Amino acid sequence: MFKGSSEAFNYGGTLNLPIFDWGRRTAQVRLNSAQADELDTAYQRTVQGAFQEVADALIARQHYAEQIAA
Repeated sequence: MFKGSSEAFNYGGTLNLPIFDWGRRTAQVRLNSAQADELDTAYQRTVQGAFQEVADALIARQHYAEQIAA
């Protein structure tokens, strides 16, 4: 069907996924999930801290305004 010795043909697919990885992929998924949870918690703490600082500043401003008015 094909002529010429310089032509090479490859029939069939290749499988490049390991069948047995001894739980390495599962462990990596769990690690990535735990890291994502840790980052999410750190972000939430940062946002809550920022809201607390703003609330404290507003209370202090109100307190100073009351002192000036008195």
